[in-house]
Amino acid sequence: MGLLEVLGRKGGPGRDRVALRTRSGTVSRGELWALASRLAGRLKEAGVEEGARVALLAPNSPSLVAGFFAPAFLGAAVVPLDARLTAPEVAACLEHAGAAALLCHPGLVPLAREAVSLVPSAPIPVLSAKDEPGPVAAEPAGASGPALYCYTSGSTGRPKAVELDHAALTQGPANFAATVGLGPADRVLAAIPLSHSYGFAACLLPALVVGAEAVLLERPGPGVLLSALVEGGVTYFPGVPFWFDALLRCYRPRRVRLSPAIRCLSAGSPLDPAVAEAFEREFGAFVGQEYGTSETGPISADLGPSPGRRGSVGLPLAGVSVRVVDAQGRDLPPGSVGEVAVKTSSMACRYFRPSGREAGRFSRGWFFTGDRGRMDAQGYLYLEGRRDRAINLDGLKVDPDEVERVLLGFPGVAEAVVVEGRVGRRSVLRAVLAPRGRAGPEAVRAFCQERLAPWKVPELVEFRDRLPRSPLGKVALDRLL
Repeated sequence: MGLLEVLGRKGGPGRDRVALRTRSGTVSRGELWALASRLAGRLKEAGVEEGARVALLAPNSPSLVAGFFAPAFLGAAVVPLDARLTAPEVAACLEHAGAAALLCHPGLVPLAREAVSLVPSAPIPVLSAKDEPGPVAAEPAGASGPALYCYTSGSTGRPKAVELDHAALTQGPANFAATVGLGPADRVLAAIPLSHSYGFAACLLPALVVGAEAVLLERPGPGVLLSALVEGGVTYFPGVPFWFDALLRCYRPRRVRLSPAIRCLSAGSPLDPAVAEAFEREFGAFVGQEYGTSETGPISADLGPSPGRRGSVGLPLAGVSVRVVDAQGRDLPPGSVGEVAVKTSSMACRYFRPSGREAGRFSRGWFFTGDRGRMDAQGYLYLEGRRDRAINLDGLKVDPDEVERVLLGFPGVAEAVVVEGRVGRRSVLRAVLAPRGRAGPEAVRAFCQERLAPWKVPELVEFRDRLPRSPLGKVALDRLL
C-alpha cells in the first residue's frame, strides 16, 4: 500500500466522511485529498521533484496532515519536524536531510525563514501550508522509494533520522488498527504531536486507514484533554504516562468518569502500575501499556487487560518478533536481562546518513533497540532501562551530550553533566554544574531555552564546587544520584 492509498483516490468512496475534527470544524477525506493536492502543486512550482525530501513544520492541524501527504503526489518524501524545535535545531535537520523545501504552518513562517537562513547550503524555499488557490498537482506518483524520514531526536548536535518506505509506513498502522480493533465508527484523540512516530503511526494513519475520525489537539494540557475525553465523543485515546498522572492529580477530587467506550493506551515510556491502577479506579477506564520504537513501526508489544501483569509492556503483536539477547546477539533464557531486539514487516529501511554507531543497530533483519529488558516464560516483555545514556521523557528521547555542549557554552559554567531526575512521578532533566564565576539556575535555563527545544531544557539545575570523577577522569555518574 502506498501512502496516498490511505486516503483513497480523491478521498475514496467515503470522500464525504469526516477525516479530521478540530475546535473550528471538520475536514472530510475528499477535502483533505484536495488540500494535499493543492499543496503538492505549489511544491512542484517550487522545484520539488521525485526523490526529493520536503521538511514539514507544523503543530497538529489540518495543514500538517495535508502537508504529510502532499510530497507523495510528486514521488517525494516528507520529513516531519516538531513545531517546538528552535531555529538552530530545525536548521540542523534541514541540512542533514538535504531538504528541497520547507512546508510550514502559517504561524511558523518567521521561525522557518530564520532556520533556513542558518543552513549554509543552497537556498531552501519556505512555503506556507495555508490553503490558497493554485495549480492542482499532476496524477499521483507511484508508491516506490522512501516515503518518510522521521527524526527521533532532532538536534544541533547529531540529528538521527529513520527512513521508511511506503510499505513500512502504511503496513504498521494497518496492523496496529487491526490489533486494537479500530473501526470506522471510532474517534481517535490525536493529542500526540503528529510529527512524531507515535503520533502519525498510532494516531493519524490508523484512523485514516479504517475510515475513523482523528480529533486534532494542538496544545494538550490536562483541561483540554479531559474536555475532549468527556465531551468530544472520543473512543480511543493514545497517551503518554505523564498525561495520565496529570489527569489524576488535577481531577481526582471531582470524580469524573469516562465513557466505558473509551480505550486508553500509554506508550513512549513505561507506565507506573500505581498510576494505571489509580486511573482505572478514578476514571473508570483501563489503560493498556504499549511498546514500540520509531525504527520498528507504531507498536511492537501490547499489554491488554492482563491481571497480574502490570509493569510489563505486553506480548509481541501479530507479525512482530521480539528477542532478548546478550552482547554477542545470542538469545537469553526467560528472566535474564539483555538488549531487546525487534523484527517486523513495518521496520524502517535504515538510518539516513548514520554515524558509525547507529548503522550497526540494524543487523540481519533485526533492530537492536538499545533498551534493556527481560521476557518471562509466557513471553511477556518487561523493560529494565536503556543500554546507552539516552534519557526518555515520556517518549521524547534526549541526548545528554547535546545538552551538555549547550551548557558548556554558558559563560558561567566550567563543567556540566546531565542526568535523569525526578519531580514527583515525572522524569525530568537534571543538570549538575561546576560554576565559573557567578551563575544562577534561571540564567542557565534561559540560555538553554534560546538554543534547545523545550523538553531538552533542564528542569533541575544545581551547582557543585566540582563534579565527582573516577580515577580515569570520567564523571562518576553514580555519585550524582
